[in-house]
Amino acid sequence: METISLIGILVAIAVMIIGCIKSVNLVILTPICALIVALSGGLSLVDGYGTTYMSGMGSFVTSQFPVFLTGAMFSKFLENSGLSRSIALHLFKRLGTNNIVIAMIICNVVLAAAGVNTFVIIFTIFPIAVALFKIADLPRKLIPACILGPTVAACMIPGLPTLNNTIPSSAFEVGASAAPVIGIIGFVLMAVLDIVYLNWEAGRSRRRGEHFEVRSGDEKYLEQSMDTSDLPNPLLVLIPLAFVIVSLNFFSFPAYASLFCGCVIVGFMFLPAIKGNLNKMLGEAVQNSQVIITTAALSGFGSVVTAVPGYSLVSESLTKVSFGNPYLYTIITVAVIAGISGSAYGSMRIAATAIGEKVLSMGGNPQVISRLMTFSSLSFDSLPHNSAIVLVLNYCGVSHKEGYKYLGVTTVVFPLVVSIVGVVLGSLGVV
Repeated sequence: METISLIGILVAIAVMIIGCIKSVNLVILTPICALIVALSGGLSLVDGYGTTYMSGMGSFVTSQFPVFLTGAMFSKFLENSGLSRSIALHLFKRLGTNNIVIAMIICNVVLAAAGVNTFVIIFTIFPIAVALFKIADLPRKLIPACILGPTVAACMIPGLPTLNNTIPSSAFEVGASAAPVIGIIGFVLMAVLDIVYLNWEAGRSRRRGEHFEVRSGDEKYLEQSMDTSDLPNPLLVLIPLAFVIVSLNFFSFPAYASLFCGCVIVGFMFLPAIKGNLNKMLGEAVQNSQVIITTAALSGFGSVVTAVPGYSLVSESLTKVSFGNPYLYTIITVAVIAGISGSAYGSMRIAATAIGEKVLSMGGNPQVISRLMTFSSLSFDSLPHNSAIVLVLNYCGVSHKEGYKYLGVTTVVFPLVVSIVGVVLGSLGVV
């Protein structure tokens, strides 16, 4: 039964990957794949879908929706204040088109660290990237990796009110800045790897004679102004960001409360720009927060996987290959679950429940375990069926065949390298 169940898991993952590549909606796709796993694992339709899948999906929405909503609100406030665009344009102007790849990486790290969510970063940066990549004559296929790679790096920064920090920290009752030394080393390493690799790929493209290809719809981006005279000083973002970070890490505010206070501060700072668009902004924030349904659906799929006999074979194999090291066991397990579910957030939540007590009983430091979950959840979650991967490729007008190679290196391989470094540091007693 375990073998049949394992085959069902593998078939379901293959179906999900193929479905995502063909742009099948994940909210439709995940229950179908969950039923494949459930039926091959001996679960009935009611138990597999009505109980396990829906419970996993529902509990994720219940616990994480406040952070999704306030995070989406904070992003919209920063966007409508002009701060997001101001940060991007000032960095691009400062570094110039000769360093366009480095400028994009630094810009996306700054935006993500400031609390701008991945989707707003994509919508903010891509129009600017089109104009600048055309000037620099670099191929469009590099844009998705230049957007998501550094965004993933920023998710590794300790102390920020991101779900990557708050989900494992709440599970192990540690702060969002848990294992700060490991977190900072991991972030710096990831950022450096992104800069070196993507700059190298840009150089290779030039040597191969590749050029920027203008596609339908680019005209509106190529014609937009790059003037910053009407935009606020980008350093003003430090005011709400500092409050959010301090309230979260030093006064133990819940993440959603810190983000809400950040919205209020931005609102008062830019009252004329915010006041007239407030209702529209809030509506857009609510709409953007509904992406939680997709993430929750992936979490529900992961819950079904961990409930069937085939998962025990996977778990036993993971225990053997980790050689009894709780930190190695953590990153391998979370990475595997992330690959199965296609969700960084879902994988951490599932793993915290499935292996939390085990890794602590193996002698793991809860702070280190929390930080390593953050690192490794950002690896195999970025397989081709990940919703952010699909979105950024579609929005940038790049196919999986054209652009996933670069995304795979920056969002899968590099986070795995950082995770391994984290294991070594944690095993040496670094926190």
